[in-house]
Amino acid sequence: SEYLLLLHISIVKALDGLGIINQEKMLLEYMLKAKAQGKTLPEPNQDPIPNNPPFKTFVIDTRTQIKENVFKPFWTQPTVSIEEAGAIDLKICLLYTSDAAD
Repeated sequence: SEYLLLLHISIVKALDGLGIINQEKMLLEYMLKAKAQGKTLPEPNQDPIPNNPPFKTFVIDTRTQIKENVFKPFWTQPTVSIEEAGAIDLKICLLYTSDAAD
């Protein structure tokens, strides 16, 4: 039974390799056809490993988030008072009425 399992694993690996070989074959045929037509192909990337910085680690602490948001309202708070909003609207209204009168 171990031999059958090893044989099965080897068959699966071989079949997976066939798919990769077919893809490689298609790429090579494309390259040959492009070169025959005089197209220039891009140079292969010499550095396969990008020089990206490592991921920054962080911890999700839901207890602290809940504690910080206990007394915060769930709706958006106004940024100006009613009087300030009225004054802004009045300025805009006066600006448009003076433009219309001219």
